[in-house]
Amino acid sequence: MKVLLKENIKNLGKVGESVDVSPGYARNWLIPQGKVLLVNDANRKAIEDQLKGLKLIEATKQKEAQTLVDTIAALGDIVLDHRLNEEGRLFGSVGISNIVDYYKEKGQAVQRKDINLVNAPIKELGEYELVFSPYQDIKTVIKIKVISSTAEAEASSTESSTQESKDDE
Repeated sequence: MKVLLKENIKNLGKVGESVDVSPGYARNWLIPQGKVLLVNDANRKAIEDQLKGLKLIEATKQKEAQTLVDTIAALGDIVLDHRLNEEGRLFGSVGISNIVDYYKEKGQAVQRKDINLVNAPIKELGEYELVFSPYQDIKTVIKIKVISSTAEAEASSTESSTQESKDDE
């Protein structure tokens, strides 16, 4: 079924494009959500008129997204301190909500849908990556370092006690 897109739809196309979709997808989702119009001359003319105004809006959204990506990238890598259990594994896991909370503490409002954790969920200490993409092709890769201050404190106390026992000898 041929339809005209009224808005950009990921993995489908951009505003004003005529695309083929399955009839069920069009009838059950795209048309009721107001995302597409059926292909005919009147709808094509309406989309062309709408495109003129949308190009300005699109440029504004891209500029805002690029500014947000630059700001997030300037904040640098994420370091999350997480508690460990007796086996040395994380209590729970680190997920997208932890990343959103981290940025909220830094004064940046990010949305869950803009974050893609490559190895989600994170269940062990180490370094990981996430892709932050607030708008279409505008994205940045950010490193996440999951640490545990309790594990480091135990390791340093073990080293110092070992060092003290060597000094006593």
